[in-house]
Amino acid sequence: MKLNPSKCAFGVSAGKFLGFMVSQRGIEVSPDQVKAVMETPPPRNKKELQRLTGKLVALGRFIARFTDELRPFFLAIRKAGTQGWTDNCQNALERIKHCLMHPPILSSPIPKEKLYMYLAVSEWAISAVLFRCPSPKEQKPVYYVSRHWQM
Repeated sequence: MKLNPSKCAFGVSAGKFLGFMVSQRGIEVSPDQVKAVMETPPPRNKKELQRLTGKLVALGRFIARFTDELRPFFLAIRKAGTQGWTDNCQNALERIKHCLMHPPILSSPIPKEKLYMYLAVSEWAISAVLFRCPSPKEQKPVYYVSRHWQM
């Protein structure tokens, strides 16, 4: 195996890896990705809507019930862009932006510590969050997952 020294960092306590910030605290969303979503204006056509949806999908592991939140976008894409951009789409975008203002930090599971799961099922999607409880009043998310039903 060969390593490129200019692309390697050794002995660091935090860094960017695959677009996410990784530190001792856990995995965090990259501030650059959040900024890109926050500064994106409402889409004017189908291509811009697809581009916005792509940016959001990259951040889906930090948003609970993500597929449910994106449903208006998928319906708008089917309606071909701006004709499909509705108040529901705008409201969904605002909710997602609000979630991204204070995104969770995904923590690593600790061996022999119990893991718990919340599950949410709707007509069009299934979502889950895996979390651990280091203390009775504290929940730390480990992983978010959300998928739409194939029909």
